[in-house]
Amino acid sequence: MDRLLERLRKGSGPPLRVSEFAEVTGYSLPTVRKLISSGTVETVGLTEERRIPICEAARVAKALRILKD
Repeated sequence: MDRLLERLRKGSGPPLRVSEFAEVTGYSLPTVRKLISSGTVETVGLTEERRIPICEAARVAKALRILKD
């Protein structure tokens, strides 16, 4: 998880998989999928394998106070 948090702090790197995003936020996979389908969390990708852009993951992590501004 430390490497994921470091990617979020830097604001660069490949988009996070749904499972990585769930690990960082502490949410379950079903909860993350509900957030994605409701439009609360934006994703990228044209296939079923949706990914969360680093900037979006960082936004959510800051809102949850996992990351500091």
